[in-house]
Amino acid sequence: MLSSKDTIAISYLGYQRQLISAIHLKEKVLLSHHRFVLPPILIYSVDPKLYLQRAFDSFYVNHLPAPYSQRAFYREEFIVNDHCARFQEMDIEVYQFPKSNDSRKFYISGSYPKVHRFYKKDDGFLMKDIKASLGKIVGKQLN
Repeated sequence: MLSSKDTIAISYLGYQRQLISAIHLKEKVLLSHHRFVLPPILIYSVDPKLYLQRAFDSFYVNHLPAPYSQRAFYREEFIVNDHCARFQEMDIEVYQFPKSNDSRKFYISGSYPKVHRFYKKDDGFLMKDIKASLGKIVGKQLN
């Protein structure tokens, strides 16, 4: 729970960060545009075989060969014409485990999430219309 002494930082890419004391927090916060200038970079072409070799060389850096868990936060917003069709967020812990007795050299193991907190809000009618419209495009009914 926030107290009157707390300060909230609100930021988004392309906008100026704002620090607002909790006591002055409004329902709607407008951020000002902020232009970021990136330094110039050089892009070099890479031989496709070399590119794939780099991926294989870094496989064990990116995919640990032993079981591990990782805590993550996930947020999803689905907005249509300024109307929130779906909002959900989760606090999850993902367990990654290599399969035993697997002889494949480059194999990403199975994983499963443990959900610590989950919040979801849908506009049921709007989501039903969206799924029906997308279903017509892809040629099948969407759940």
